[in-house]
Amino acid sequence: MDVTGDDQKFFEWVLEANATSIVRVGHRERQVKVWNERLKRWESATVRELIDVAIWRGTFQVGVQRKGKTWRKTVRFGWYRIRLPESGQELSLFVVNNVTKPQGQEERLFGLLTNRQVLDLEDAQRVYQDRRLRHHIEDGYRFDQKAGLDIEQVMVHSLAGMQRMFVAVLWAIHWMTHFLDAWPQEVLVWLQWLGGQIPPTRNRNGLYRLLWGVARLWITASTLKLLNTYPPPASFG
Repeated sequence: MDVTGDDQKFFEWVLEANATSIVRVGHRERQVKVWNERLKRWESATVRELIDVAIWRGTFQVGVQRKGKTWRKTVRFGWYRIRLPESGQELSLFVVNNVTKPQGQEERLFGLLTNRQVLDLEDAQRVYQDRRLRHHIEDGYRFDQKAGLDIEQVMVHSLAGMQRMFVAVLWAIHWMTHFLDAWPQEVLVWLQWLGGQIPPTRNRNGLYRLLWGVARLWITASTLKLLNTYPPPASFG
């Protein structure tokens, strides 16, 4: 989750659900307890203080796709074992330093909170790579919201209705992702052009451009079928 998930209630829900989470640090002023391995004790600190004095334990290069191109960036990691004072819940504070010059809105230094243990570089790389999957979640979010299906405009007032709507949305997402895997690239490019994507690429703008292209094709085919079955009256126009 993004910084909006950095909330005590969210951490409590994750604990109750026995789930795992990776959340972007939003409240750097948060007071926590940090484990001092040398002195074998918990000590008080703020998240900001821990991020600012992080000890870097590994440096890596990763590939990043942006604006249809792939470029390399260098990152380094540090981490702490911390505990939330309110609940006693243990988390890992994972600190990422983007050594390469940041692109766009990307931050040079940020923190992640996860309830997964980070004990070595292998754990750290897994957390970072899983965090990067969030871009795929963003694609799904755009598909669901105003850029795509705009499900917020579906006025549902019952739990059963919401469940049916969620099933329909999941079906639509699986249907569109099947297109990406099964249809020829030239067909996908054509549909993306029809959906208004210029220039069309497979990975840019997520599924919603493809959805727009399929929807426009569907509407056109339905209109032509209707005109063929029920032609306009002679006096039309």
